[in-house]
Amino acid sequence: MNLSRSSLKDVLSSIRHSDIYLKKVGIDITNSDRMLSESLAEKNIDTNTTFAALNLLNELGEKDIHWLLEPTSNLINHIKDRYHNHHRLQLPLLISLARQVELRNIENPYCPVGLADYLNGLHKDLLVHMEKEEQILFPFLSDEKMAYVFTQVSLAMHNHDHELHMLSRIDELTDGLHLPENADNVWKKLYVELAIFKADLLEHIRLENDILFDKCG
Repeated sequence: MNLSRSSLKDVLSSIRHSDIYLKKVGIDITNSDRMLSESLAEKNIDTNTTFAALNLLNELGEKDIHWLLEPTSNLINHIKDRYHNHHRLQLPLLISLARQVELRNIENPYCPVGLADYLNGLHKDLLVHMEKEEQILFPFLSDEKMAYVFTQVSLAMHNHDHELHMLSRIDELTDGLHLPENADNVWKKLYVELAIFKADLLEHIRLENDILFDKCG
């Protein structure tokens, strides 16, 4: 959809929840025959930011649209409470379980030897990454100090790529979380908790990359 040539009516009929977003940024949608770009210019609203947000609305599922329409500070608080704080609890448990599994099953050919040390390294990296986001990036995203934010977002996305690579290495060490038939309960619990952690981290990264950073870009 070419937003630069679209009327408000076109946008409202084509993009779900665009009415909520446009009202939020101060656009009067009652005169829907007007061009979108004309309405934005009248209110001195940046067209690139608005077009990006509307295109994102058009691509997102319902659960993500909720976060796009929420204040940025609410999304940041959700990421910190649901993911950052949760990861801080998850990884020490995973490291402890991995060490127990390695000690008990070192002779087993399926034993994920080296997993505990690898998780410990991931834990340290993730703690540093989350601390930087909370102390540096998130306050700037809330204040919309965009010149500095661009550099910090680029760094955060680089860290996310590194974390995704580390998840791939965990898959290699655990044979894709495949349990041998004689796995004990600790081993089973380790892989259950690892699967939960992986899903949480992937959703955490997706929320930041696809919603938070686009929302503030």
